[in-house]
Amino acid sequence: MRGTTTLKQLQQDLLTEVGDEARQFGFKLNKTYYSFRRKTTFGWQAFGISPVVHPEIDFDITVNVSIGFEALTELFNKYDSTRDAEQKRNGKFNFGAELGNIAEGRPKRYTVTTSADITPVTHAVISDLTLFGFPYLAKYSTLESVLEDIVADDESWTAFLLMPFHDVRAKSAIGIAYLLGQQERFKEIAVSKEAYLISMKAPEFQLESFRKFRDELEVLFGREEKPDTAK
Repeated sequence: MRGTTTLKQLQQDLLTEVGDEARQFGFKLNKTYYSFRRKTTFGWQAFGISPVVHPEIDFDITVNVSIGFEALTELFNKYDSTRDAEQKRNGKFNFGAELGNIAEGRPKRYTVTTSADITPVTHAVISDLTLFGFPYLAKYSTLESVLEDIVADDESWTAFLLMPFHDVRAKSAIGIAYLLGQQERFKEIAVSKEAYLISMKAPEFQLESFRKFRDELEVLFGREEKPDTAK
């Protein structure tokens, strides 16, 4: 048996050791948010650790990887009426998945009981990130690659590995099509996404939000100024 304080210290020790290993891949530790981030030409890539504490016994962690496109975030902040001030301030990331779901199709936990577990768990996390997490980040490092998989909805597990929430996934798809300047595809995706949301019995406020965002982007397509697709 052990106190909660000791488990908190073990969490901090794990963060430090994972941070030391992650530095070689360009990730910088933020202990406050249990996250590791690196800046990219298009925005951000990150992975985070979420502890699940079993008081006085041990704790498990899950690992999530995330991707943020600044251009898409700016588009949401400006034209998605559902985003509040906190989301606009802190919502850097658009897509991501739990590492176990990427690797095995199911959640995965790593357990720390004593200080002797820190190094083995660190190695296991970095190994899984190298095999599955970092390739995921590399694959989805362009808006084009994200769009190809995010339009799939229930036809492919890959869409859910990018964004599990149907309404956000729908708005992301049309947002990316707009940023890429693909007006005809934008129209096709907008129709199919609305139909999908209806088929999934999405709440009316989600449908309304999607339609408002779609309408805003349709207006933008009519303007002379084109989106910056370099981001």
